[in-house]
Amino acid sequence: MPILKAMPQGFWPQITHQLERIVEEKPSTFEQIREILNDPAYTAISERPAGDSAFFAGSGGDATLYEALRLAGWQVGRYQATYHYVMSNNLTGEEITYIEGDVVPDNQFSKLPSQRTAKPVGPRV
Repeated sequence: MPILKAMPQGFWPQITHQLERIVEEKPSTFEQIREILNDPAYTAISERPAGDSAFFAGSGGDATLYEALRLAGWQVGRYQATYHYVMSNNLTGEEITYIEGDVVPDNQFSKLPSQRTAKPVGPRV
């Protein structure tokens, strides 16, 4: 595992550090990504969800989790927007879903109802 520089102080420097860790450590599972994003050493990042999820607090920055994961060996499986996509790891085949900063295991798109089969809402005219 590469050794990164010492933990920086401040929100954006710590977000940059998280992204650098992802690129350098090349996590291949959701659990490894969660360990980086939820690392309590990032004292300037207060969002740490409980349970089997992670949160990327830097979604408003210039650098993206999407790009860091791509450089770490993940590929896009389904893309709806910059804030909603599924990626899979080339080595493990494991999938994650990113939804507005939340990172969850598996392909959550497959659990959403299809727009084609959704029932219309409201009166028909």
